Amino acid sequence: MLKLKNIFRQLSNKLLFLILILLIIVSLFYVFFKNIIIENFGTSNDDVAFDIPTLKKWSFEESKSWYKILKGGYKKNFSELGFTTPNSKLSILFLFTNLKGTDYWRNIFRFTNTSNDCCNKGDRIPALWVRPDNNNNFHVRFSTDTDGNDGIDTGILFPMGVPILIGLIFDGNTFTLYYNNIMAYNGTFNNIMARDSTTVLQIADSFYQQDGSLFIKNFTLYDGALTQTDINSIYDKLSQGPEGPAGPAGPDGIAGIAGPAGPAGAAGPAGVSGSPGPAGAVGPIGLAGPAGPAGIDGPAGPAGPAGVDGVDGVDGVSSENSGSNNSSSNKSRGNFGSNFGNYNNNNQLYEY
Repeated sequence: MLKLKNIFRQLSNKLLFLILILLIIVSLFYVFFKNIIIENFGTSNDDVAFDIPTLKKWSFEESKSWYKILKGGYKKNFSELGFTTPNSKLSILFLFTNLKGTDYWRNIFRFTNTSNDCCNKGDRIPALWVRPDNNNNFHVRFSTDTDGNDGIDTGILFPMGVPILIGLIFDGNTFTLYYNNIMAYNGTFNNIMARDSTTVLQIADSFYQQDGSLFIKNFTLYDGALTQTDINSIYDKLSQGPEGPAGPAGPDGIAGIAGPAGPAGAAGPAGVSGSPGPAGAVGPIGLAGPAGPAGIDGPAGPAGPAGVDGVDGVDGVSSENSGSNNSSSNKSRGNFGSNFGNYNNNNQLYEY
């Protein structure tokens, strides 16, 4: 003890002041942090996560954002939901958080066919409370042929100020309780009472007080029994959070290998005729063709000019005493010159 006293005495007043300030900051942060979780859990698009295409659903519109549970806050006739009646298959799913424990009962919701609180058949079909044990523990009640106020207590101490997914699934006579994506309870009962056209839904009934520390979000009813797969799907979507903005474009990838050539397309229409091009160069002279057939003889030409007169023949030698025979011979030789001249005239030959 003396050592401890000496240690504390050695601490300066400034150090003690700093420690006190830090304690105050931590306390304020704890209170502020709990409220931040409530206001900013998920996004305004959480209701998309609750879509199950195979089942008809109804959503409490005011719980699209965190809805503070207050005494006698909301009522809805079950017949207005458009669900199957009598209704023996019902799923109730919502986000829930509790800021603090209390020593009194606090109702979250109730389906009822009466105006009574408890504990006859039809009073609670079903209903859910937070137990009065200063913790975050659930009390589930519904009517059966065994007990008008049948049901279970969860026995699970859920953390304060932390949103959790709660699911109550009624599938005929089987009841299943989920928190987040964990099956906390599954059991079969003796003829669980179904809802009908006289049933009324109440969010925070008028029988139990509230202190404003209970909150629900996306309170959703399904006309059928959700499966573990459905619960997992909804929880995973809620856990992923809102989609962030698109990131910058990445670098271009390597060009892929050219694919095979496609089939030839159909021939297009003929284009417009172009303007005539310039005349080409004169080609070389071609080879002579074969001789043509002989022509037909032409008509006879006109007569040529007359030939030059022939030279007079040499006079024959006179025969002196040769008799008549010599005289004939001389005459013949003279005539030859004359005849030769005539030949030249007719045949256009010239003497030389």
